[in-house]
Amino acid sequence: LARGSSTFPSSIRALSYCATNNIGLNRAQNSAFSRTHSTASTGVITKDEVVNALQAWCDGIVHIGKVFQSNGDYTTASKKFLDEKYAFDLMDGSGNNHNVVLFKPTKAAEMPIRHDMDSALSYFAATGLVNEDKGFAITPFTKIRHKISGMFITSGTATSMGHYWFTDLSGGETKVEFTFQYIRGPSGDLKIVLHHSSLPFNP
Repeated sequence: LARGSSTFPSSIRALSYCATNNIGLNRAQNSAFSRTHSTASTGVITKDEVVNALQAWCDGIVHIGKVFQSNGDYTTASKKFLDEKYAFDLMDGSGNNHNVVLFKPTKAAEMPIRHDMDSALSYFAATGLVNEDKGFAITPFTKIRHKISGMFITSGTATSMGHYWFTDLSGGETKVEFTFQYIRGPSGDLKIVLHHSSLPFNP
């Protein structure tokens, strides 16, 4: 796309505008944006990295389930999972909802959209913060397979969309639709800034 094109994705234009003009960002958010995007500019995210990041996410969910089954500390395992896979540590969800992680989990109605680590942890590990949460990661699942339908990669971010299938202890399989968006973290690994999951429409 040509520089200055009005068809450039609005989310990227909005972030660039906010970062350039310090609009709507508190000090912590500005610092996080600077740290993340200065690092991200050192290398374009590759397709292989996106595929590997999705596989690591799937493996992480299965691992939490195994910890739960063995009576281990699944809450700590879930916290580690979120620290490694999501960009909560780079964002500040307590501000005015600029530069926050955008998390819309599959099985949530009372709080369908979440921006902070604590509410995400509640969803995965049922910490009690949100009453509706049963602990998605401690269902548990024995296997998760995935298929990416498509990707959109720019200089500093990558987005993928597709399906994943979750196999539970009884062997039943649930198909879910996903969208993930990644940025490169300070250490070079990919961090999730947007995660949307939903069950297929059932008319």
